[in-house]
Amino acid sequence: MSFTLSHTGVVVDNLAVAMDRYSKRLGLEWAAPVENRAIYRADDGDHEVALGVTYSAGTGHHVELIEQKQGSLFEAPDGFRAHHLGFWVDDLQAATDELVRDGHRMVFYNFDAEGKVYGCSFLEPPDGGLLIELLDERRRPDVEAWCLGGALGSRSF
Repeated sequence: MSFTLSHTGVVVDNLAVAMDRYSKRLGLEWAAPVENRAIYRADDGDHEVALGVTYSAGTGHHVELIEQKQGSLFEAPDGFRAHHLGFWVDDLQAATDELVRDGHRMVFYNFDAEGKVYGCSFLEPPDGGLLIELLDERRRPDVEAWCLGGALGSRSF
């Protein structure tokens, strides 16, 4: 199984403020922010969430900013939280299953009509630390085009 590093995800209190801060301080530019609406499955059942999201513009490793949502996996009690490392994988279900067998706990995933992992999954390493997000490689061209100024397809996350 091949894992290709995509991005580092950071949960922030206010997306617009964080984008401005990191643009001014670090010179980062951003893809157009989007609202990522998803129904996801977690230990306590299914949930719907709408998250404001952007990636740093350009190519290579990205910074993902996610506006926090209280009461969800995406909250930052202090207004900022290093959250996850994102990896592209060729076979999302197989990669997710592999990490679960290795002791990771699946904490969040999008799912299809059959209940199988679809689009992305978030897993907690057995020894703690940043979550691992696995992303379906088939969505990579849309995400990369978005990071270069294009539009993001409605099912790209």
